[in-house]
Amino acid sequence: MNINGGSWVIANTLTNTGVLNVAASRVLNYSLAQALSGTVSNAGILTGTLTSFTGPSFTNNGSVTLTNLPFAGSTAQTLNGTGSITTLRINNANGVTLGGDQTVTNALTLTNGKVTLGSSNLFLSNSALASLVGGNATNHFITNGTGSFQRMVATGAAYPFPITNGSSYMPATLTLTSGPSERFAAGANGCT
Repeated sequence: MNINGGSWVIANTLTNTGVLNVAASRVLNYSLAQALSGTVSNAGILTGTLTSFTGPSFTNNGSVTLTNLPFAGSTAQTLNGTGSITTLRINNANGVTLGGDQTVTNALTLTNGKVTLGSSNLFLSNSALASLVGGNATNHFITNGTGSFQRMVATGAAYPFPITNGSSYMPATLTLTSGPSERFAAGANGCT
């Protein structure tokens, strides 16, 4: 399905097992909670509610303002592109691979599975400590290349960076003791 013009509202169940393309400056609104499969390519704005995304590949070069973008596949999935996502949830025991820099603006939840960063960066721009939920020895970020997990850190709290180099879980915790919120990154080359 190609959304090349105007703004679209999906108010009934939509089954997508093929390819969904949303062109730049176009809006697709899921006004009825949907489960989405197939391949997605977004250069516009996706809004509304998804209960799960089980397709193999989601490319986001636009803005995903869904109440939640839940990766919940039964096989490995990829998140490609360089866009922004309001709320991202990883619930895939087979993992998600990042294929481009993405910014999460509200909340990031690691329910089940690992996110492999490779040469890409995942930035959590919300400085609230609770904006990252989860993160442990089985649910974390694999920093096996030049990419890193980045987040805004405010003063006065210990912010977790649940990372591994692919073989050893080596979480970092950063505490900013004074000054304004700052952006920090944790990856295979340490914390910056």
